[in-house]
Amino acid sequence: MKPINIATTVSAGILIALIVGGCDKAPEPNVAAKAYISGGTNYLKQGQYDQAISHYSKAIEISPRSVEAYSNRGIAYFGKGQMDRAIADQNKALELNPKFSTAYNNRGAVYTRKGRFDKAIADYSKAIELNPRYSVAYTNRGIAQSKGKGRYDRAIADHSKAIEIDPRYAEAYTNRGSAYLNTGRYDQAITDFSKAIQINPRFERAYFDRGLAYILKGQNDPAISDFSRALELNPQKAKAHINRGAAYLGEARYDLALSDFNQAIKLNPGDASAYNNRGYTYLNTGQYDKASSDLNKAIELNPNYDEAYTNRGLFHFSENDYARAWSDVKKAQSLGGEIDPEFLKKLREASGQEK
Repeated sequence: MKPINIATTVSAGILIALIVGGCDKAPEPNVAAKAYISGGTNYLKQGQYDQAISHYSKAIEISPRSVEAYSNRGIAYFGKGQMDRAIADQNKALELNPKFSTAYNNRGAVYTRKGRFDKAIADYSKAIELNPRYSVAYTNRGIAQSKGKGRYDRAIADHSKAIEIDPRYAEAYTNRGSAYLNTGRYDQAITDFSKAIQINPRFERAYFDRGLAYILKGQNDPAISDFSRALELNPQKAKAHINRGAAYLGEARYDLALSDFNQAIKLNPGDASAYNNRGYTYLNTGQYDKASSDLNKAIELNPNYDEAYTNRGLFHFSENDYARAWSDVKKAQSLGGEIDPEFLKKLREASGQEK
C-alpha cells in the first residue's frame, strides 16, 4: 500500500528559441520594424505578452516579410496559451523561409503543449535536419518522446546529444534526469540533476526533481533539503510543499508535514493529493474526524484516486466499520491500487470475511 501521494509528475520544460537578430536568409526588416522587434523582444523576455504582440504586429505592418517578427509573435502567443495563433505565426515564418529551423522547433513546442506529439517530433526532426547542432531541438524532441510516447531510451539519447553539443546545457541534464527518473534509474537521475545544479545553482526545477529522486529512494533528509531549496527559489510551488510534507511524514515529523500540506492546499485548493496526504497524517495522529473530511474531499476532487480510497478504507477500519472498509479497498483495487497485504490480513481477521 502507498499511504501517501508523492507529486511524481516530473516536469519537462519545453524550450522555445527566441530570435534576437536576423535569421538565416530572410529579408532584413527596415529600421523602424527593427525597433518594434527589439521592443517586442524586451517585453517577451519579461513575460509581458500583450505588449510584445503589439510591438511585433507593428513590425509586421511595416515589414510584412519579417520572419523574425512572425516567429517571435508566435512565441508570445504561446506564452499566452493561444496555441492556434502561435501555430499560424510559425507557419507564416516557414512560408517566408522554409529552411528556418527555429520556426520548426517553435512550432514543435506548440504541438507538444497541445499533446500532438507525432507532429511535434516531426517538427523537431526537421529542425535537426536543417541544423544538426541544434541542441534545443534535440532536448525538445526528447521531451516529446518521453512525455508523449513513453520512449524513454530515445529521450535519453536525444538529451545526451544535446549535452554533447552543449556540455553546459542545464535543462538538457534535467530533462535526461527526468527520463532516468521515469524508468527508476534514480542514481543516474540524481547525477544529472546535480550537474544541472552545478551549472545553474538557482535552477529550481532541478532541486525539485532531485528531491523527488531522493524521496523515491527513501532518503528523506536530502529530499527535505532539496524541496526546501526549491521553495526558497519558488515559494508558490504547491507540489514542493506536498513532496516535502511526504518526506516529513516518512520521518514521523507530523507537525511539519501538516504545515506543508496546509500550505499546499492554500496555494492550490484543487489538488486532491494534498488533501489525501493531510488526511493520512491526521490518521497517524489520531485525528479521525479531520482525516475523514480530508479523504472525502480528495475523492470528491478526484473520484479515481485509488490511494485516497485506500486511506479512507484505513479510516473505516479504525472505526470498526468493516463493510465500508471493504468497499473502499475494493474500489481502490478496481482502480489499480495495490493494498498492503498486512492490512488485508488484518481486515479479513477483524471482519471475518474473505474478499
